[in-house]
This record gives sequence, structure tokens and C-alpha cells, in this order.
Amino acid sequence: MIGIPIERAAPAWVRELEGGPREVLWNLRGMAAGWADWPRPMDFLDPRSTNFALKALETELYLDAAPVLRPERPLRVLDAACGIGRFAVPLAEAGCEVVALDACLPSLEAARRHLQAAARRDPTLLDRVRLIWDDVDSTEAVEGPFDLVLAVELLCYLPDPARTASRLAGLLGAGGHLVVSVEAWPGALLSDPSGISVEQLSEALHRRELAVPDDRWVRPIDAPDLEAILQSAGLEVLSVGGTHYLPDGPLMPLLDLARLPDPGYRRRVVELEGLLRDDPGLAPLPRAWVAVARRREESAPCA
Repeated sequence: MIGIPIERAAPAWVRELEGGPREVLWNLRGMAAGWADWPRPMDFLDPRSTNFALKALETELYLDAAPVLRPERPLRVLDAACGIGRFAVPLAEAGCEVVALDACLPSLEAARRHLQAAARRDPTLLDRVRLIWDDVDSTEAVEGPFDLVLAVELLCYLPDPARTASRLAGLLGAGGHLVVSVEAWPGALLSDPSGISVEQLSEALHRRELAVPDDRWVRPIDAPDLEAILQSAGLEVLSVGGTHYLPDGPLMPLLDLARLPDPGYRRRVVELEGLLRDDPGLAPLPRAWVAVARRREESAPCA
């Protein structure tokens, strides 16, 4: 069987991890170190990964928050920042034409492994998938229109989320959907304050940045700001909801990791997430916000 090629369109600063935006470089260097030091946890689609059950639960939560990720018919999909293919693989298996783009080459190589495994079950998948190593803000390798664009765990890791959202919105066809998830303020700080000392907390609060040099950089976004970003991109915001209150969230200590393989236990966690999303006190404290927005039928430019 012919493999799936990776189109290597990345600019020099992505290939060399030098000279690009500081925020992006820190994240890419952190990802590169993670793949070098902990390849098994990083590839959480592999059932042997220590993160397999936890990330599978988190994927269920994304699907629960954004049902458009389970399309009823084959769509043309752009998965920007596709990572290891947690959405690209099932969408391709469902018959969608998928363009999957990421700036982290080891992640993209893992996505290729999982897509090629799926293609062994369904060889027609090979004709529906493109993998592109590139920077989402400068890529010229992607052309719309798309029915569905994914920006899952992307905008909050970039220096200008509004610019990126507008660029992605421009790739949507009329009536197309953009699905976005971002680290939430203040839930991300409550969930993972590592790297922030008491002495650094004031600056982190002032700048709303959680950063460790050459390891990670994130600017968590609150729900009103996320909605405003999507509206400024010319989109109709259909929903903004919290997710990851329990897994990797502020209430993570309540989760029994040993029980995650149990489908009944996972269903209960998903139900609890719904209750937390509706609770007046806890609703504002998720680890992440998930938003679904739509390009209005009357205006659908393609970038």
C-alpha cells in the first residue's frame, strides 16, 4: 500500500525552531522535547500510551460539546493544528476529505501512522487525506472552501488569535462551521499553575500568560473574549461552552484514572461535565472553552 506523504511546506523558522514568533517557538520546542523524551505518552491514540484513556475521555467531551465534529455526511474538512490526528482519523474514516496541517513534525508523523493504519482497513482513505507541515498563519498550501474547519487547542497558543480566526473563517464555504477550543481563563491557571511561582503570579495575572521559556506559552481566553474574536471574524457564534472541568481541569483530583477504561464510568463523567457546565458557581471555571461558529450563507469569502 502506498503511504500518505507529508507535504513539507514549513518555513525555515519552523524547520530550524529559530527566528519565528517567541510564543510559537516556545511551544514547538516544548513539543519537540516531549516527543524526544516521552514518545509513548505523546502519542495518546496508541492504546499502549499512558494517556490513552484520559485523552479518549477528553475527545468524548469535545464531541459532546461540538456535535458538528460527528458530521452526518462527508464534508471537506481542514484540521488546523491537527496534532496526532485525534479528529482527522475518525473524520477521514467517516468519508470526509481531510486536509490536516500542523507545525509540529513529530505530531504530524504520528497522525500519518494512525491514518495509514486506518487506510489498511479502508484503502480509499488514501485518496481523501492531505498532511501538511506548515505554519497555520502563513501557509499558502491550503485553499478553501471547507465545510468544516477545526482549530482545537490552537488560538490561545498564538500571538494574535483574532488574526488566525479571521484567516480560518475566510476558508469556510457558505454555511460552513468553525470549531474552536482554547484554554480558559481562569480555569487553566487553577488547573495547571506549574512554572508560575508566587513571585511570578502577579505578572501572570496582569498579562494573562502562563509561560515557561522554551517549553510552553499560552494566553488563556475567557468566554466573552472568545465570542468577540469569532464575531470579529465575521462568524455567527452558535455556542460557547465549558469543558474539561474534571479531566485535566480544576476538579481533576476527583477523577479515578484507574476506572477510565470502563465505558459506564466515562459516561458518568460526561454527564457530570454537563452538570458542571450548568452550575452557576462552577460553570465559569472549565479548563477549556469550546465554541462553534458558522459562516453566514450570504457571505463566504475563501482565502
